[in-house]
Amino acid sequence: MGWQLTKTIRFTAAHSLPGHPKCAVPHGHDYRATISASTEVLGDGCMVVDFHFFNTLREELDHANLNDLDEMPTVEWLCCWIANRVWKAAPHLIGIRVEVEEGFESVVHYSTTTAELRTNEVKATMR
Repeated sequence: MGWQLTKTIRFTAAHSLPGHPKCAVPHGHDYRATISASTEVLGDGCMVVDFHFFNTLREELDHANLNDLDEMPTVEWLCCWIANRVWKAAPHLIGIRVEVEEGFESVVHYSTTTAELRTNEVKATMR
C-alpha cells in the first residue's frame, strides 16, 4: 500500500473574479487547504513530503493577491495550483488530493494521480 500524509494549512488571501456578478470586486477570504499525498516510495529524508514545504506554501499564499498568480483564481483553480506545487516538490508521489475551504462554508475537492500530472501538467487554469 504505502504511506499517506495529510497536512492542513490556513491562510488569508485576496482575489477578484473578473466578470462575476458578485466577486468581480477585490475582496478577501479565510482559506483552509487540506492536502493529502500518497506514495509507495519515500522521498528525500525518508519522508512523504517534508513538512517544511507546507510552511513555505502557506507563507506564499498568506496575505497574497491570488490574481497575481492567475487572472481567474477560483477555488477550483487554487486546488489545481496547490496540487501542482506539491507534485513539483515531491515527484515520487503517486496521488494527491486537495480540499480547499473558502470562508469555511464552501469546499472544493480535487484528486489526481501524478501520472495525470506528468502527462498533462494539470493546468492550473481550466481554460
